[in-house]
Amino acid sequence: MLVITRTRSTGGKMKRSAILRLLPLIFALACGRTGFGNVDDGCPADRRLPDGTCLLPDGAKDGGIDGFNVDGFCPPGAHCMFDDGGHLVDGGHGDAGDNCGIPSNCSDPECLGDPRCHQPGSEVCNNGIDDDDDGLIDCKDPDCATFPGCLPHVCNATMPDCTDPACVSNPLCQDLTCHPTVNFGTLQAHASSATKTVNTSGTTDVAVTPCAPGGAGMVVAEFTLAATADVTLAFTQGSGEDHVFGLFRAGVNQACGDNPVTCYDPKSAPSGNHTYSALAAGHYYLIAQPFESAGAGTTTITLSTATLTEICNNGIDDNGNGLIDCADGDCKNAANCLATECTPDFNVGALIANGPKHTVSFNTNMYNADNTLAQGDCVAAKGKDVVIRFTLQQTAQLLLELDQSGDHVVTIARSPAPGEKCDSDQIDCFDPSGESMSLVQYDNEPPGDYEVIVKALHSGNEGDVSVTLSAVANRQIELCHNGIDDDGNGLIDCADPACMGVSGCSAPFCMPDQNLGTMSIGDSQEVQLNLSQNGKAGYKVSCSQGNGKGEVIQLTVVDNGQNAQGGIGIGFECDETGDQVIDLFLAGGPRDACDVNEITCADPKVLSFGCNYEVPNLQPGTYNVIVQSFQPGSEGTMNLNIFIVGDRQLEICNNGIDDDGDGKIDCADLKCVTSPFCENHMCRPDQTINPMPLTGMNVTEIVETQGQMAMTAPCATTTGGNGAAIGIKLTAAADLTLDYLQLGNHDFALYTDDNAALACDAGTLVSCIKSNGTSSGMASFTNVPAGKYYLDVVADKPDTAQVQSSGSVSVQLAGVPHM
Repeated sequence: MLVITRTRSTGGKMKRSAILRLLPLIFALACGRTGFGNVDDGCPADRRLPDGTCLLPDGAKDGGIDGFNVDGFCPPGAHCMFDDGGHLVDGGHGDAGDNCGIPSNCSDPECLGDPRCHQPGSEVCNNGIDDDDDGLIDCKDPDCATFPGCLPHVCNATMPDCTDPACVSNPLCQDLTCHPTVNFGTLQAHASSATKTVNTSGTTDVAVTPCAPGGAGMVVAEFTLAATADVTLAFTQGSGEDHVFGLFRAGVNQACGDNPVTCYDPKSAPSGNHTYSALAAGHYYLIAQPFESAGAGTTTITLSTATLTEICNNGIDDNGNGLIDCADGDCKNAANCLATECTPDFNVGALIANGPKHTVSFNTNMYNADNTLAQGDCVAAKGKDVVIRFTLQQTAQLLLELDQSGDHVVTIARSPAPGEKCDSDQIDCFDPSGESMSLVQYDNEPPGDYEVIVKALHSGNEGDVSVTLSAVANRQIELCHNGIDDDGNGLIDCADPACMGVSGCSAPFCMPDQNLGTMSIGDSQEVQLNLSQNGKAGYKVSCSQGNGKGEVIQLTVVDNGQNAQGGIGIGFECDETGDQVIDLFLAGGPRDACDVNEITCADPKVLSFGCNYEVPNLQPGTYNVIVQSFQPGSEGTMNLNIFIVGDRQLEICNNGIDDDGDGKIDCADLKCVTSPFCENHMCRPDQTINPMPLTGMNVTEIVETQGQMAMTAPCATTTGGNGAAIGIKLTAAADLTLDYLQLGNHDFALYTDDNAALACDAGTLVSCIKSNGTSSGMASFTNVPAGKYYLDVVADKPDTAQVQSSGSVSVQLAGVPHM
């Protein structure tokens, strides 16, 4: 959940404000690790071998235990332990021969790069992996400037030092800890393929993965990718077999499951395929793992790269790898894809929970990005923007500090797939109403890559901005109703044993424990709550563990004309015994539960600013505040002060007025997409063409308009006729030709799809064409830019007892790239 705080003055007290929002899980990491290295074992330097063993004086090679020298060498003055065969099992360090297993030994040279000595979020300088996700690997990362192995030199190819970054690609330094049993060899970027058959029956686990529960065994394979490419995995397996496939980057001296890329779970399908898009060159482990013991058996796996090259602007999967146009790695540098590819202006790398902060400073005047924001009040932002990328490697809370001149808004988005813009997967946006300093907290964000988009509200509002990002550890307790793996064990909500017995049922019809009546800007009221005595169980609150007792306070906020900007904020101050959370809901209908329309949930125990915050950018209306114990047994008392402050103008979604003056009224305004008043106005196209082929091939769709919702076609004789919509995605600028056969009299309006939560006719009109009642005809749309659209087929007039314009329409579309 997104949380914002900024200083306000209300009644002589300093107030803080907050917004919160929930996010989904991507994956959780769990790693098994094994040591490797050399100890001070008395082996002369001229007899040291690359694998850590020692050449004995008689020419024999000592056997080694866990990569350490064994046979009889004991450092002077050390206390050494030997097994029954005279082999050294403790090199005199009290570590049973595993020097790097003791944290205090991590400064020893042999522990450089050992995963157990790695500080999360920092670069390991000798493993060939971008550990801190800043785009720089090993010696190319400034973090490694003082690393001895990064000084100019070359690797000794015959006796490589595997702690040296120059030796990370030497074959003798591969698979030191992980020991794959199957090798697919090297795959080239095009027309390369390798097939292997593996049998997981009778195997054991050698790694912990986020792909399956574990305990059923696994087979580890390896392959090398010569250059960045789309790699397709195809498989077949026997009846009753159930394998999942995990892809991991291989690092020097790192275990098989240390660096997850992604999991592919075909859910016991007998065959299938999955494409890893734009996979970077390098060495990889592929783990075939039964989901449970009964699913073990033989599976045949083929890894391949595309034989053909993708054509990047025709809407067709030319090379058959499941990726179309700009989503295909072949198109990374295509001219029409460069405009859509997300290229951040800054990359701060990995944020580690309770780790250091990362600050980026810039002036938005100096950047030319033009992302389109589509969340809440930020839709109005039209100025220049800057994109900052960061990575969360574990479920954590994100803290964002904003210091600005000018007037900017801030959007958080998930990093997009290849070939898509930075703004393609937005989560939420905060409008600080022009204030110079704000503190924003996102509660329980899952692991993954994210973009921060800082955009000036209008052209001319650009200025100096400083953004500081950090992460805060959550409670590591599974919350049972938020769709996130809070405790990092790979199990979400009710699938987690921690949630067993937690109520998932709906709360009763809303009967508030206290009703504060009508409040307006400047008002405040204080309530006393005793959850232990008066609380009720059963409320679904997203930031508690669930099933604790809660109380409901209801209030109605009205516009008393004191705020020229028109918006409001609801603030909270409290002191408490016990452990409670506060959840704000928009009140539903008379028979709805109190918890049906959640806006934001706050846990004062983990908010950086405690129980002293405000939820801004709201509209007048009736709200329910639910105060609930974090978990059963943590009930107590709370003194809660609720206050109302003014905020920036918003669109009121059910009054028929363009409140914010942007030309969009009520549910046609993007600011209303989350309003319960607008749920029935969301566009649900009757047919979809995604993507639209741009080869001149005809695509035919049949729609029925009779009895459908009224829609707007500006060229209609009388607007408001019944209509149907066809969703269209264009991967490049195109010329479209439309042929139709109809019963009735329809018009054809092409609108941009600005947001799936809006009506089908709420976007920008591209063109409207009348059919004039002819039973068949043809029309064209020229130079339609790449993007998403709705082709609305709308009756020329509303149906009456005398005239019926609606009916069945057959639409045939063909497209070619615009030249």
